[in-house]
Amino acid sequence: MAKYKFENIGIMIADRGGQIRTEIKRILHQEGFRGIIEADNLDKVKSSVKAGEVDALFFDAAINSGAICDLIRDIRNQKIGPNPFIIAIAMAQDPSREDIMRVINSGCDDLILKPISVGMILKRLFNQITARKKYVVTSSYTGPTRRSSGREQPKNIPEYEVPNPLRAKAVGGPEEAELHSATKEYKELLASQNMERKASLITRVIGDLIPLYGGSTPPEDAEKFLIILKTTCDDLLELLEEAERAVELKLCKSLSSIINSVASRWREPDEKDLKLLPELSRALFACFSVEGDLDAFAKDISATIDKRSVT
Repeated sequence: MAKYKFENIGIMIADRGGQIRTEIKRILHQEGFRGIIEADNLDKVKSSVKAGEVDALFFDAAINSGAICDLIRDIRNQKIGPNPFIIAIAMAQDPSREDIMRVINSGCDDLILKPISVGMILKRLFNQITARKKYVVTSSYTGPTRRSSGREQPKNIPEYEVPNPLRAKAVGGPEEAELHSATKEYKELLASQNMERKASLITRVIGDLIPLYGGSTPPEDAEKFLIILKTTCDDLLELLEEAERAVELKLCKSLSSIINSVASRWREPDEKDLKLLPELSRALFACFSVEGDLDAFAKDISATIDKRSVT
């Protein structure tokens, strides 16, 4: 890896074992890395990520009983730190299938099984510079594609070659100079995709929920659907507030109010609430695909909400 320059890269080694951290640090230092940060707990990782000090992270997947994987998910979903595209490589000792799935579903770039070796660390790191996986966004996941290279991604789920801070700083030049602007652009793009996916999921789940109330007694699935709706709607509200999307935020708050009303008496919900659910969800989803005068569209939607006295 002699053609790359690593001295300006912030790389963190988060592991409870001091010997492992020392060994990885030695390996990286020999390759030219100088911005090496060590951590043995989740709080230290969080503080360094929030401060924007981390471009690449090697971490023990068992830190805080696996809670570090939740941190990686929050990073990918732009809840922690300025850069959701940092490299994240997990390390695990004899992981169970559940442990492996937790790592994969968190949005990690790679998983290394302990005991580690010099060749393994450098090979995996080099692979993230030359062949990092593209990103995908679904209603419940944002991160490197989880599909194998031999399987084609569904056409309705686009893949994005997001900014790679490790590569940009390693190669320098224009790629490093454009890293900040490219990161900002892709953060906005993926956040928008995330919101659209969640709005789409809400619409689909409501479409499955409403027919369940056609008989005398709704099945237990109705309550399960409402839990999904509440969770997804809460996540979407947080994203919309962060993005300052006033039109969609007002609609989502109205929809959230109706969902909570139905959930509070899910066996016998108000018929008016059931009628409003699909109308509001379709209006919300339309906000992400509407063309033309958005202000005029917003006024029409707001008038509908106000007329029905939905708060």
